[in-house]
Amino acid sequence: MLLTFNTRNYIGDGCGQRSDAGLSYYGLEVVDRMNKIGMLIDVSHCGDATSLEAIDASKDPVLINHGGARALCPQIKRLKTDECIKALAEKEGLFGIYAVPLGLLVVLQLLIRAVVDIHAHPAVILHSSSSQCLDLTRRPMIPWDRKFDRKRTYLQTEAARET
Repeated sequence: MLLTFNTRNYIGDGCGQRSDAGLSYYGLEVVDRMNKIGMLIDVSHCGDATSLEAIDASKDPVLINHGGARALCPQIKRLKTDECIKALAEKEGLFGIYAVPLGLLVVLQLLIRAVVDIHAHPAVILHSSSSQCLDLTRRPMIPWDRKFDRKRTYLQTEAARET
């Protein structure tokens, strides 16, 4: 059972909270009771302190049913810190690595932003007419990329005016 789902509840703080106070006293009782009846404790959507405290408080191994490493994508707060992953491993817990496109899209989005920003630079735009330069203007359009496409079009227009 998930102890929290992104937000704060009586058990502890979720990963979507601005602050993370960890498990409440009631949360400690819930973890103890779950251990006694043999329920799996899932901290997939718990905040950092709540996850660490649940792992520490549990007598049984804890589960991160679906997660990833925050070190690989720091923009996604729900991903687990190295400290949490190590604590889970020390208590012989289970870590399920997820393949949710959102996590992959954030990395892809950052890469595309960098490419678009570089490509939108006037010197690169003027040089892109050369056959030696890769034409990125024909890439497939992604909905969240439209604002960057407008920026590129504006910069291309400004560069054309200067020539």
